[in-house]
Amino acid sequence: MMNTRTKTAVKSATVAFLLILILSTVGCTNHYLTKQMLIEQVVPKEELKKGSVTMYAPAGNIMIPIGVSYRANNLNRILCYNDQGEKMFVSVNLNTQLIVTDKKGEAHKFYLDTVYLSSDKISGLRSRLMGLERSIPLEEIDKIEVYTEQSKETAAQ
Repeated sequence: MMNTRTKTAVKSATVAFLLILILSTVGCTNHYLTKQMLIEQVVPKEELKKGSVTMYAPAGNIMIPIGVSYRANNLNRILCYNDQGEKMFVSVNLNTQLIVTDKKGEAHKFYLDTVYLSSDKISGLRSRLMGLERSIPLEEIDKIEVYTEQSKETAAQ
C-alpha cells in the first residue's frame, strides 16, 4: 500500500508529465515573410468580405455567446519562410496573427484574416470584439512574422 505522501508525489509527477506532453504537442510556430510577399498576398480594403465569429463572454458562472461581425480578407493560406528559410504555405485560421515589428523595435499584432492593404500602409484588427483597428506605414516595417497555433504547412513549389 502507498502512503499519502507517495500518492501525492505520483499524482504530481503524472500531472507534470501530462502537462509537458500537451505543451510539446501543441505546435505554435512563427514564420517570416518579406514586405513584398505580404503586399502580393493581402487584398485592398475594397475587396474585404464580411466575416463573423462567435465569442463567449463570462456572466457569472455561465458563458454567453456573442456574435461579432468584422471585415475579413478570406485568406486561407499565406506563403512564408520557415526557420530553415524554406518557402511554405501556412494555413490561416481565426487565431493566426500577423506580428509586424517597426523600425523602432515595437511589435504590432493583427489578426491575419483582417489585414488589408491601403495605398502605403497595412491595416487590420488587433481585437475583433472591440473592433480596434491599427495601421502601419509600409516604410516603417522592419520585420513581419506570422504566428500560428497548430498550423498546416505545405511546401511551396
